[in-house]
Amino acid sequence: MEPKIHLFRDTVTGLISIALCLVILNACAGQREAPPGLPEWVSEGSGPAIAQGTRYFYGVGVVGKMKSRVLMRAAADNKSKNKLGRALDDYVEVLMAAYANSPTAVGDAEARVRAHQEVSAVVGATLPTAVVSDHWQDPETGNYFALCRLELSRLLQRIADARMLPEPLRRFALKEGPLLFDRQSLNSDS
Repeated sequence: MEPKIHLFRDTVTGLISIALCLVILNACAGQREAPPGLPEWVSEGSGPAIAQGTRYFYGVGVVGKMKSRVLMRAAADNKSKNKLGRALDDYVEVLMAAYANSPTAVGDAEARVRAHQEVSAVVGATLPTAVVSDHWQDPETGNYFALCRLELSRLLQRIADARMLPEPLRRFALKEGPLLFDRQSLNSDS
């Protein structure tokens, strides 16, 4: 019986030691204070955002410090465009799921899949019009950030103008698109 008691005691001691180490590491890591001049978009990150009353999709790219500032900026710009593309893909998923569940949806499942692909193509064609509008470098870490953004209204107008999409879908996007954006924005804040 004695070996089982030692095994139990050793296991419990090991688990307590691991838990204690995790508590100490968490306390040491802590929250660092925001560096001076930190833009709001850096802390918000990628996704839907509202700035000065305008709805935007943000893509925030970050790269570590490099010797070449030109390469660092180009890499951050590319990452921000990539993150913006993901944010737009997420929005298209929300938009198309809401449309599929709406009474205005037309066509069978196959037609909806085609419409989803066509909306994705419109979004893909809209992405190059997005602008890298800001940059910031963390003075403490040297990390370099880039903000690429696209106005929701521009995206919805491109969808509304896409004649290959069913008329009910285009109307739905214009009417419900801002509400879905706001809902998605609230979900990303929490």
